[in-house]
Amino acid sequence: MPRTLISLGLGLALIAGTSAVLLLSDLNHRGRRTSPAAAFVPPPAPSGRRPAEMPVQTTTDQGSVAIAAPALSTGAPAATPDTAAPTRLLKLRIVSYAQSEVCEDCLRGLKDGLARGGLVEGRDFTLRVLNAHGDMATLSSIMTSVQADQPDLLMTITTPALQAALRKAVGTPIVFTGIGDAVRAGAGRSETDHLPHVTGITTRSAFVGMAHVLREVMPGARRAGTLFSPAEINSVFYRDWLAEALKSEGIELVAVPVTASVETADATAVLCRERIDAVCQISDNTVLPGFGQIVRKAGENGLPVFSFDSNQLKNGVVLALARDFYQAGIEAGELGVRVLRGADPATIPFANVRSERLIVNPVAAARFGLALPESLLQRAEVFVPAKKP
Repeated sequence: MPRTLISLGLGLALIAGTSAVLLLSDLNHRGRRTSPAAAFVPPPAPSGRRPAEMPVQTTTDQGSVAIAAPALSTGAPAATPDTAAPTRLLKLRIVSYAQSEVCEDCLRGLKDGLARGGLVEGRDFTLRVLNAHGDMATLSSIMTSVQADQPDLLMTITTPALQAALRKAVGTPIVFTGIGDAVRAGAGRSETDHLPHVTGITTRSAFVGMAHVLREVMPGARRAGTLFSPAEINSVFYRDWLAEALKSEGIELVAVPVTASVETADATAVLCRERIDAVCQISDNTVLPGFGQIVRKAGENGLPVFSFDSNQLKNGVVLALARDFYQAGIEAGELGVRVLRGADPATIPFANVRSERLIVNPVAAARFGLALPESLLQRAEVFVPAKKP
């Protein structure tokens, strides 16, 4: 009997010991899964991370709402920012008023600016590029369609496109570029006090600089001419700003209106009869498609052409003092990335593009008997025509 009791006691003790070991093992395993010290801590995101890794702001009919970044699982290694799937693709739209090399430069810059900010089309966003080809009715229809799409970001190129967006795409975050003065276009009271859903990069031309250069190249100049479009507010401003800058150099500006691109050649002929010494053509969406006709007509009348668009050097302009529209697009694209990642457009001041290029065409200058001063050549780029195949 005692031996039986002893055996029974040993058996019970063995069972109890085994149970205790299993219990301790289970508690220890649970502790490892729930202990804060052992919990997964995601690595800090690198600069240029995707919208999938951080909240962004978007606008709906109910107002501004946050889209949260996807939750990271603690049961498996976290995906890197380059491979993590976004909660959804962001919708982006780019709208331009006209088809021109300037607008194309801005467009390329916008796309590259988005890429520099770490966004990849097809992975992070979908993009539609829309162009009104200089037709205001088409532009209005485009903006109505864009508003119906409710994109996360609308980027505009040219003043008419921005103004149409302000009228139609109410509440949609807007980033602009390729315009002279966003304040006078209706986007705000000043560069810092503006509509809360709008920001961007302006490309106001260097009018004072051009007046100095024109005087430097043509010391005896008394009158210069330009074409402008009365229907484009930016063109009217540019005409006035150029007139003011030239006046400070003792040069009078003669401006001839153009209402359609097909009138460019005839309007240039009228301008050449105004006893001017040179043509100093402002940037204008209506005139731009026919810029080659301006250079040709002016040349037939022995008049050199000065331009604010570097793309026109190949058409025979003597000199260009130009903003870099591609760079303006890049800067605006980078602003777009900031807005998509939650930055409030209301807190981002309007800014003019930081770059400026002075480019001379010695061959064109020699054609008109103009001697380019050495002081000018030292600070300018020299245009070299592309070789014909």
